[in-house]
Order: sequence, then structure tokens, then C-alpha cells
Amino acid sequence: QKLCLGLFKGAAYASFACGDSNEVLQYANAIIKNVPFKESIETQYLLILSLETIKKHQETMTTGISVLRRLGFDTPGVPRLYFSHLVGGVSGTIPSVITESMSKVEGLASRCNVDGLIACGQSKFDATKRDILKILDAVALAAIYL
Repeated sequence: QKLCLGLFKGAAYASFACGDSNEVLQYANAIIKNVPFKESIETQYLLILSLETIKKHQETMTTGISVLRRLGFDTPGVPRLYFSHLVGGVSGTIPSVITESMSKVEGLASRCNVDGLIACGQSKFDATKRDILKILDAVALAAIYL
């Protein structure tokens, strides 16, 4: 089972690297259907990123918000309004609703700013937390284009 999962993940990433988002969607959906949700977070992110790549912005937001809700993130009922606060601010600060959600990932918002996330690296974040933040980022990006 681990071998199959590794092969499908490898195929999904290879397809993404080659720019074939439709194949990524196929492999990602196959993985998501066959593994427990908590083990599919990385693949969920790849699926969301692929949807954004093929400009399916509404589906990107819907899928991303669904994943975040399953993880226990509290998101308002009107996603566009929610994310307009994220992308519309000029102050460069993270809105409180995002900060509260991010704090559920072990106080992440208080330790690192969004720009410094990459610099923080693996030493402060496990892969799941990193993928959750990537999902937040992809959903916010999709909101810009709606």
C-alpha cells in the first residue's frame, strides 16, 4: 500500500512538473479517495494548486475551504468576503480571522510572518502544518481572481 501511494504521489508531482494539471487531478483524486483524510493533506494541497493553475478559482476556493473546515479551521460563511479582508489590506498585517485560524497550528502566526515562512523551514514546522499554510495561501490567491 505504501508503495502504491508513493508511486501515485510521484506520478502526481511529475505530472505537475510537466504542466499536465488534468493528470495531477486524476492522480490526486485517486490518492484522496484511498487514504485517510489526515494522510491526504499534502495531496489535497497539490489538488488545490492544480485547480488554481488551470484557473478554476471558484473550485479552488471551495475545495480549499472544505479541507480547512475538515481540519477544524473556523471559516466564515461568505468566503469572498473573508478573503477580501486577506488580500485587500494595505497595512501588510494578517487580519485577525486569519491569525486566529493560523494560531490553531501551534501558534504559528505569532512565531513567523507570512513572508518569512520559507525561511522558518522544516525545523519549526512539520509537513502537515506547512501544507495547511500552503492551502491557505492557494485559497487566498484564488480569491484575488474572483
